[in-house]
Amino acid sequence: MKKKFVIIVIIILLLLITGYFYIRNKKSNIPQIPHCVTQLQLISGEVDMEEYKKALKEQSIDNVSLKIKKDTITKASATFILTDKNKVFCKYSNEYVIEVKKNGNWQIQVPINPISWDLLVTTLGTEVSEISIAWDKFYGELEKGKYRLGIKCYTNKEEIVYAEFEIK
Repeated sequence: MKKKFVIIVIIILLLLITGYFYIRNKKSNIPQIPHCVTQLQLISGEVDMEEYKKALKEQSIDNVSLKIKKDTITKASATFILTDKNKVFCKYSNEYVIEVKKNGNWQIQVPINPISWDLLVTTLGTEVSEISIAWDKFYGELEKGKYRLGIKCYTNKEEIVYAEFEIK
């Protein structure tokens, strides 16, 4: 009876030691901070919390760009390429604004229809994302001129990232 007890204790100790080294080795092989971090990764310890907090503090609009996708501009819509090179991706709103350049100054384009934005703030989940926007519903077709479209970007504060384009 004592022999069985000793064998069981030894097996349990071996399992615990093996488990400890397995988990320790697994954690050291995980990239420090994936761009898109889930709550589960934070809770489970898969992501180092201190590194994550540091990366959040370092988030910057300077690491985000918004450009027009070639040959997609119409008077009613366009496709934009959003690039986020932060260690942890920023969050974005589906809310956007269109501004027109008049006399060298940017002026907010007034919507022809009331805009009711869904309260959507999301991390896009990839470094480069395509965003197709049909603004004709709110702004109508744009006339010839220079414009810029701004999308809200949430780093440590609310900011706007812009892409300039021209309607010919």
